[in-house]
Amino acid sequence: MQFQTSASLVTLALAGALVVPQVASAACYSGADVKTTVVTSELVEPALPAIPQTQFHLSGDCYQNFVFKAYIGQVNGTLAEIVAPNFVKLDNNHIFLQVSKLDPGDYLIELRTNPSVTVNRSLVTVAGEIPVGILGWEKVTSSSSSGVGLRSATANCSTGKKVLGGGVSSSNIGYVTYSRPKASADGWEGAAIILLGSHTVTVYAICADVAPQP
Repeated sequence: MQFQTSASLVTLALAGALVVPQVASAACYSGADVKTTVVTSELVEPALPAIPQTQFHLSGDCYQNFVFKAYIGQVNGTLAEIVAPNFVKLDNNHIFLQVSKLDPGDYLIELRTNPSVTVNRSLVTVAGEIPVGILGWEKVTSSSSSGVGLRSATANCSTGKKVLGGGVSSSNIGYVTYSRPKASADGWEGAAIILLGSHTVTVYAICADVAPQP
C-alpha cells in the first residue's frame, strides 16, 4: 500500500520479510536535512503470553546526529513517546520502532531532536488483518421446475459471499449441458437435459466470505 504525502513516500506492509532499501548518503548540517523516504510496518504476533507488536522500520537521511526521540499517535490525536529499547537508531539511515499492536487507522510518526523540536513527520496507515482460512462457509441449492428436455437453475450465495465451487445433478436420466460459476462470482448456474419423465435439475453452490486482495 503506498500513498504520497508532502513530506515523503510511505510504503506499508503488514507481514513478510523486511527489505531495507539502500539510501544514498546526504549532507547533514541541521535538523532540516532529516528525511524519511520509506516506512515499513510489520505485525509481529509471538506465542502467548507475549503481547503482539507493531514494528516500524524507517529509512531516510541524517538520523544519527539530529534524531533523539520518536513519537507516534493517531492523526489529530495525542502522540506518545517511544523509548528504548523500542526506539533504536540502527545507523544514520535507519530507525527501528516498536509499539503494542495498533488498531487499524492513520498514524503519525514524529522524529524529534528534543521534546519540543520536530525534525521529521511521516504519515502511515495501519490496515486490518487479512482473515485466514475459510469463513462463513455455506452450501446453497436450487432446483428447476419439473419437465422433460432442458432444465436449468441457479444457486445464489448469501449477500456478500463468493462462490468457491458448485455442481449439477438430475433426478432422472439426463446429461449436463453446462455447470459454471456466475459471472458475478456470487453463485453457480447449471442445466441438464432430462431424457425421460418429468423431473428436476438441482444446482449446488459452495460459498464463503472471501477477504479482499491485499
